[in-house]
Amino acid sequence: LTETLPKYGYRRYEISNLAQTGYESRHNLAYWQDKPYLGLGAGAHGYYRQKRVQNPFDIKKYIKKCGQGVLPFETEETVDAKAHMEEFCFLALRTIWGINKQNFEEVFHKDIHAVYGEKIAALRQKNLLEETDTAVSLTTKGMKFGNSVFGEFLL
Repeated sequence: LTETLPKYGYRRYEISNLAQTGYESRHNLAYWQDKPYLGLGAGAHGYYRQKRVQNPFDIKKYIKKCGQGVLPFETEETVDAKAHMEEFCFLALRTIWGINKQNFEEVFHKDIHAVYGEKIAALRQKNLLEETDTAVSLTTKGMKFGNSVFGEFLL
């Protein structure tokens, strides 16, 4: 598919997704770019302020909570700083744009090389990552071994 679809105007924008320009999944992009998203309806999931939430699957329970004027979350998990940094990196690396270095610094108040410098260098040496002034991203080879690369971003 990654060889055929580009002939028809599709481009890879994420490890497992191709789309025509402007038709990328906005939900998935929000997820990969650490943006908040709402979960509306029974069983839906949401993410905001480093919290993952899930509404009850049982529709009656969901409606009852909504009728009580409270947020209908059944579970709520706070993502700690370490997990947030890890997820920020490996989710961004799923995309062709990779980790935006300025965004990393704005979110975590650290230069990416202060945290991951040795790992980035080793992965570049193996031709799994490439780096520009603004981003760190997977190479074509890196796309094939994404899970191995992502594992290197676990602290």
